Amino acid sequence: MTPQFEPEMLDERAELNELLELMSTILRRFSGLADEDIDTGIQEALASIGRYAHVDRSYVFIIDPPFFDNTHEWCAPGITPEIDNLQRVPIDRIHWWMPHLDAGEFVYIPEVGALPDERALEREELGKQGIQSLIVVPLLGPQRLHGFLGFDSVRRTRVWNRPARFLLRSVADAMLGALLRREAWEALCKSQEALRLRALHDPLTGLPNRSLLLERLEQCRLRARKRGELLALCFMDLDNFKLVNDAVGHHIGDQLLRDVARRLDTSVAHGDLLARFGGDEFVVVFDGQGRTAEKIDTEAKRLLRQFEQPFQLSGRAYRISASAGLVIQDGAVDCQELVRDADAAMYQAKALGGACLQHFDAPLRARLIERIELAHDLPGSERRAEQQLHFQPFFDAHQHRPVGVEALLRWQHPTRGLVSPETYIPIAEETGHIIELGAWVLDTALVHLRKWQSISAETRDFSVAVNVSAHQLASSGLVMRIEEALERHQVPPSSLWLELTESSVMNELESARKTLQRLRALGVSLAIDDFGTGYSSLAYLRDLPVNLLKLDRAFIAAMHRSERDQRIVAVVTSLARELDLKTIAEGVETSYQLRHLAELDCDLVQGFYLMRPAPAEAIDGLLEPVVG
Repeated sequence: MTPQFEPEMLDERAELNELLELMSTILRRFSGLADEDIDTGIQEALASIGRYAHVDRSYVFIIDPPFFDNTHEWCAPGITPEIDNLQRVPIDRIHWWMPHLDAGEFVYIPEVGALPDERALEREELGKQGIQSLIVVPLLGPQRLHGFLGFDSVRRTRVWNRPARFLLRSVADAMLGALLRREAWEALCKSQEALRLRALHDPLTGLPNRSLLLERLEQCRLRARKRGELLALCFMDLDNFKLVNDAVGHHIGDQLLRDVARRLDTSVAHGDLLARFGGDEFVVVFDGQGRTAEKIDTEAKRLLRQFEQPFQLSGRAYRISASAGLVIQDGAVDCQELVRDADAAMYQAKALGGACLQHFDAPLRARLIERIELAHDLPGSERRAEQQLHFQPFFDAHQHRPVGVEALLRWQHPTRGLVSPETYIPIAEETGHIIELGAWVLDTALVHLRKWQSISAETRDFSVAVNVSAHQLASSGLVMRIEEALERHQVPPSSLWLELTESSVMNELESARKTLQRLRALGVSLAIDDFGTGYSSLAYLRDLPVNLLKLDRAFIAAMHRSERDQRIVAVVTSLARELDLKTIAEGVETSYQLRHLAELDCDLVQGFYLMRPAPAEAIDGLLEPVVG
């Protein structure tokens, strides 16, 4: 028997089928939405349901206690949007709905005007917006209420039957899933952006770091080349920052770096970039803007003037300066080369005494290219027999008898000829090749020393002095390498002298002290080279286990011209005797200097007047008369 339906029931069923088809389309649309398209999908769903249901306004509110915000809204033609007026609305304004929404229940008002008197406030609030009917569907998650989906009828009342309300809940659930997915996506994006910011910014100062600097610099370079503008990079390094850091502690040093960053940041022009390159190094990129080279130079010098006023830290004033290198290009040079050139100019400023600005120019470029080529050629130069040792003797100041030699490096480059140690030893330090080179020097010197000591009883105590750089002193394997070399060549430890500059010891005083104590325990002699040109502190002479002082040649050279320099030499030799240290005077070039040093009871002398540096064969000849 075929069931019979009233016409009203047939209309309602047809309407429900149409609504079901619409809801299915919306649900399929949400399931395929990309995270970044969810807002668009919600807006389209509100419009589709609003048009189909002949309502005047459809919307989504998101709850952010103690407020709620209208995040999405669709309005029928001729209906005034309310979204701008419904931001950061106190939840109290809908307090009568909250128990129902929290419980997952609809708020359905078929006719606002028919609300009873006990709901007068609610009737009044909805009436202000011209609402005649509304239905609100909760966006209820597993843990909390996230918001609600709503539909307003302004021009007429609207009845939502039970099946339609059921379908609206399905849409609300799908919409909530999309919103939660978008929320997770936004949180992920924020997290990724935060990680990116942390990865590209210095955590101490908040400035862009080296990675972000190079990224932005490349953008500036391409822009400058396209526009035909100048691009400039200023590389700044704080002078003697390490001394401040070591003297007052890293917490003060960190605060100083933060204050330097703030002071520079306020001085950098809009559009330019300030970055912390690392350590106590800062870089400023001058980004075109039609500036001339003269204008850029003026602005770079203005940055250096920011260091003229002291920095106030923990109630004390600290004065610190900076050395800067400036390179100005047209964008044709790659970024790494720009940074390298500015860095080279900065080191030139350091060499001139610091607290100044140096431009990168053609002569500096030539020197830089030479350094790069030498750094390339240096590894393996020992194995290719390009490195040679010359030896300059030490003589007893009274008897003029040779008691030892200093080993001095010479590099016979295959195309450049003789390269001075002053040129390539700093390169070996920077590249780390000084460790391998130093090991070769030690081995070669001990081979010759073993031979010289075996000549006769008179040469059995002959010694060799080897220079040790700051990089070598800081390396963890220095003591072990020296101990193994002495054992391998069967040379008494007391016959090996290690010469160290004051600065190499003071750079890392505590770790240097421990290394020197281990070397002295081994029996090796330790000499402070160029004494009088650096810190010359009595405190470190007392604390460090040195047993030789080598007077700087500048004092020896001035002895015949200056009574003051004579007195300095006399004071140092007298001080050394009181501390049970031997003194060595280098740079002796006249008979007057030799005689006067003997009168001052200087122990050992070295210089051109006595003998120039020479190959090992010349030392063989020098020691032969000692035998006879």
